[in-house]
Amino acid sequence: MVNEQEMSATRQRVALVAQAMLSGELAFLEGVFELAELSHDPALARHDAGLRLFVVMASELDGLPIGPARQYWSKAALLRHQPSIEAATVWARGLSTEALRNLVARFGGNGVRGLDDG
Repeated sequence: MVNEQEMSATRQRVALVAQAMLSGELAFLEGVFELAELSHDPALARHDAGLRLFVVMASELDGLPIGPARQYWSKAALLRHQPSIEAATVWARGLSTEALRNLVARFGGNGVRGLDDG
């Protein structure tokens, strides 16, 4: 069972990530993967419709060198995949901007701060 404090913290994290994606503070595709991961948190309603889009997008992006996994890719492979990453970023931003705004509105309240603000 999830308590109110855990639920509030998870929802706040969703809002922070969404806002950081919108503002450019967080690499867009990294944010997609983080929101997809957060969608499985028990503090959120199972299969929250507002996050389902990010689960689908993360599935489509699987296999690209995004986030911490980049360190394990060769420089040549990173260069080869860079055009795909750039195209995927444009695609994901176009599909999800409104969904991100909705997540900030639903879960952010008045307390949305930057990712480094704790």
